[in-house]
Amino acid sequence: MSRVASRMYSTGTVRTVPATREEKFLQSAMRRHFTEHIRPRRLALLFFLIWCIPLMFTSKVMCEAMSVQQQRSFRAFGKVQRVMFRQTIVQAIIKNGLQGGASNRKDDRNAVDFTLVGDSDVIDNLVHRLGSGKEINDWGARVDKLVSIDDEIGKDFDWRSHKVTTDNVHTFNWNPNVKMYL
Repeated sequence: MSRVASRMYSTGTVRTVPATREEKFLQSAMRRHFTEHIRPRRLALLFFLIWCIPLMFTSKVMCEAMSVQQQRSFRAFGKVQRVMFRQTIVQAIIKNGLQGGASNRKDDRNAVDFTLVGDSDVIDNLVHRLGSGKEINDWGARVDKLVSIDDEIGKDFDWRSHKVTTDNVHTFNWNPNVKMYL
């Protein structure tokens, strides 16, 4: 296939004539540049526009629809008072992207009530780690027994009524030297 070039003459006419060697080289170089550099970029952009952008919105909606938000309350028994348990649990709640709070039981020095609000899978994971019996900070805080108290306190319980919450944990004068393991 012979390549052609268009030439415009001073009279204003345009003629298609066989391309010179330099014009053929230039056309070939331009074609290579287009196929090697521009076309892949256009294809990548086209792929992004057609596939990725709708997928981003769809996956966000799907994730929001799939994650079940819930509120669950528990009573932790064990070494949970005077060992920075409330600070540790509330910091773990924040770290896991949940909301909630904790309060010492006045009638039992070995019990703390706490509430978790957020994604049910994240709550289950945190409850599982708490119920493992391992120490949750370097002060020796440890849960020996974990009991759900949802039926006891009711569905209308406001987690903000706890003494320490994710909203106010930073207003307390906690000991800064506590290492938390959750």
